[in-house]
Amino acid sequence: MKKRAPATVIPPVKAEDISRIMTIAQELIDAEKIVLNRVRYIIDTIAKVYKTKCSCWYFYGAGEGDYGDMVPSILDATRYGVFSVVIHANKELDYTDSDGEDWSLSDGFPYKWLTQDFEEELVAGRQAWLDKEEQSKKQRKLTKEQNSIKKQEALAAAKAKLSKSELAALGIKR
Repeated sequence: MKKRAPATVIPPVKAEDISRIMTIAQELIDAEKIVLNRVRYIIDTIAKVYKTKCSCWYFYGAGEGDYGDMVPSILDATRYGVFSVVIHANKELDYTDSDGEDWSLSDGFPYKWLTQDFEEELVAGRQAWLDKEEQSKKQRKLTKEQNSIKKQEALAAAKAKLSKSELAALGIKR
């Protein structure tokens, strides 16, 4: 039989190390409560501005009935500028930011909203989205009308080239 090497002895943990861990853990819990309250406030404000109800919200990867772990959202937010949180509402939460970029607030909101006043930006972004949508509707209607006119003009030009007997054969009156 081979002799085993003696196990490395790990000294006892110092009481002050455990105390330090407990202090840090409590500070983390307290900080998380502050951030969660801000997240709830932002979501409530979004619901108010959009005149809807948010049935639930959670961080990506959350289990059933839990809001999940916020740490990945904070890490992503510091990298990408978006605080990722899923928001379920009765309507789409579309938004256009000050750079003209379109967002769905159902997938998250700008990270800066955690640390800055955001209410005016939210209202302006909502209105910008509505204005953009209204402009798109008007453009679609105009395009449809223009296509209808072109179709009528093409039909009139085609009719003009046909004789009375050809029009009669097609069941078309002049």
